[in-house]
Amino acid sequence: MKTNMITVFYALFILIAISTPSWALTITVTNTNDAGPGSLRQAVSDARLSAENDLIEFDPELSGQTILLTSGAINASGHSSGVLTIKGLGRDKLTISGNNESPAFNALDATMIISSLKITDTTPIAVDAYDEYYPTSEGALKISDCIITNSVSGAWSTSDLVVDNCEITSNTGTALLVSADGLSVQDSTISNNGTGIRTGAFGGLDEGDGGADTRIYNSSISNNRLSGIIASEGSLVISNSTISNNGSDGIQALWSARIVIEKSAINNNGRGIYYEVYDDAPYEDGELREFGGPGFLSIAHTTISGNSGNAAKGGGIFLESSRENSQYDNPYINLTHVTLTNNSATEQGGGILLIPIPDLNGAHITFHVNNSIIAGNHAPINPDLQGQFISSGSNIIGDPGTSSGFEADIIEADINKILDTALNNNGGSTKTHLLVTGSPAIDSASIDYCPYSESDQRGISRPQGNSCDIGAVELGGNNVPDDELQCAPPRVEYGTQRSVYYNSCAGGTFDAYSLADLEAYKSSNFGAKLLFGNVRYQHNGNVYKNLKIKASLGSAGDILDIKSPCRIIVNAGVNLAGDFVSLDGRAGVWMTHSTIQSKGAVCLLSGGSNVKIKGDSDITAKRLLLHAAREAKIGRRNNIDVSDSLIVRSTAPLSNGRAIVSRDSKLSVGSDMIVSSQFISRIRRNTQLDVGGNLSIQTFTRYPGRYLTELKNRAVIDRSTDILVGGNMNLTSAGTNAYAMIKNEAAINVEGNLEMNIAQPSHCRVAPSASVSYASKSGTCAEILP
Repeated sequence: MKTNMITVFYALFILIAISTPSWALTITVTNTNDAGPGSLRQAVSDARLSAENDLIEFDPELSGQTILLTSGAINASGHSSGVLTIKGLGRDKLTISGNNESPAFNALDATMIISSLKITDTTPIAVDAYDEYYPTSEGALKISDCIITNSVSGAWSTSDLVVDNCEITSNTGTALLVSADGLSVQDSTISNNGTGIRTGAFGGLDEGDGGADTRIYNSSISNNRLSGIIASEGSLVISNSTISNNGSDGIQALWSARIVIEKSAINNNGRGIYYEVYDDAPYEDGELREFGGPGFLSIAHTTISGNSGNAAKGGGIFLESSRENSQYDNPYINLTHVTLTNNSATEQGGGILLIPIPDLNGAHITFHVNNSIIAGNHAPINPDLQGQFISSGSNIIGDPGTSSGFEADIIEADINKILDTALNNNGGSTKTHLLVTGSPAIDSASIDYCPYSESDQRGISRPQGNSCDIGAVELGGNNVPDDELQCAPPRVEYGTQRSVYYNSCAGGTFDAYSLADLEAYKSSNFGAKLLFGNVRYQHNGNVYKNLKIKASLGSAGDILDIKSPCRIIVNAGVNLAGDFVSLDGRAGVWMTHSTIQSKGAVCLLSGGSNVKIKGDSDITAKRLLLHAAREAKIGRRNNIDVSDSLIVRSTAPLSNGRAIVSRDSKLSVGSDMIVSSQFISRIRRNTQLDVGGNLSIQTFTRYPGRYLTELKNRAVIDRSTDILVGGNMNLTSAGTNAYAMIKNEAAINVEGNLEMNIAQPSHCRVAPSASVSYASKSGTCAEILP
């Protein structure tokens, strides 16, 4: 059976979305008694009798108290005909204790949401939705805004399980165990447990249905005493996450589990990844089989670093076939834009070790490596890698040893000349190794594996230079200040600092707190959550398309970080303030008639649409970044005062790419300013611009040598602009049919060098009425400069 791989994997990872129902019954818990009227146990019992969608909430007077369970777990099982929601007062405000004698909840065959609670001192499990004798459950379980700690294990389920914004820490056993169906973990921390996550067959029970399908997003699995993740069969997708400092394997994949890892860090574990290819797995030649095949492992835009500990073989990745005379052959194993360094093994294959077991059918493992760095690893034998590989010819290999397949790559490379060997926070949510100046990885990647729509591990668009860089990280281009990488906020722990955080989520409950500051418009496509100080708001039901900020938020010392799959709209009269202000709307960011004040960075970001300061707004900040997947625009009549750098960038391809500073605005920039896009980069008329450092107005192309001649790329300074540049100025447009223009009555004073560049000098335009002065000039258009 042939099946498109992308369709297969995304179908596998669409897990439950438990939306907020309309409640037939709302019950308020009024005391902390273990049983009796007003107790949590009585409330769950009453809700089970209704067989409808029911809500259990808690009297605010119970804040700071503990409900001690002295007569066993609370039985929520059998409530599968409706959704039972138990909504606490906040995970740091209300605790459920199992008294070290029982679970907190039994939830077999229940469709259940547990939120805003701390669960502690339970045994053998905090929330039990598992049945040893009937290993399939008709219910579904979601746990959100939770702490599960000081127990044996966290949650154990044979049904769908969603864990959202939880801390599952300091438990002696496994934090999450899921056998048969699906697991989704997002925005969560799983640390200091026995094992982090285990999926598939366990406890001596083999469901025989292919294991669980698991997705982990924007989460940390760290400091667990044994493995971070053990996946048996099934599928596992990990993105934007950190797997680190686990005592054994960071990821242990058994029985040919299907694995996809992207934009993540796997570091400082006992071993990075152990992958077992088994003969009954469901893939052959990268295609889905009906009854078996050898496996699927794809890793992209990811750093695997510093893994060693107890690994005798394959410190970074150890991949082996577990069966002789295997029936099936040729699993799909692929690394693309991976940095694999500083891993070690005490015997062989410090970076990667492949051990296929030959059999009567000539079975083998095919391992593809593209645009990756494998260098600076350690082992007595074959320190970087050992095995047979297929290379794209655009990799950097430190010591190929006895491996084959890298004849066309850069080999015997000195790691210190490639990248910074220190693993650091360099922007984004995961740690990376930055490339060093002059690294052979810069602009050396194969274009076949780096289309324009890709971004690096941190989310920085590729390429930044003439071509993509090799490895997990794209080094910023020569005109990109390092300040752009500082648009991730400092880490904020609960209770230490006020903050706003808005991100996507499916399901959850709707808080009763007033939303005077925010208004959300419903749509059928998105979910959302909001964190403000220690108060968490969750919006559900038919979730949201636009988030409209209607009133002022934040003050000095605050972090204002709003992220949404929706469009973020800042309405008239709003004042946003804080030491860090970021608005990140997947469907766009629109601001009008409003004010932003920040001592640090202001980041207006959209990974899917436009970013527009539409007009009549004031922004005061140290740094300002507009970064859009379509148009990035500073509209009319805005006042912008930036003490450091200003970037207006569109990453959209072809004619969608526009970076515009519109008319009648006043901008003061203390350091450098960049206006950059793939099609039109423009300073429009009547704009007053004072730049203390360097000014770059540029269009670029993703693929040098592949310009589309029908497009007229333009870098333009319109008429009646007034521009003062304290450093150098660059006006450049890429493409064989590109134009660079300075129009009528523009007044430009450059204290340094004025460089004006396009492919065809006949397309240079400087209007006779323009006033242009400079200390020196250069570029293909230099002859027409006055």
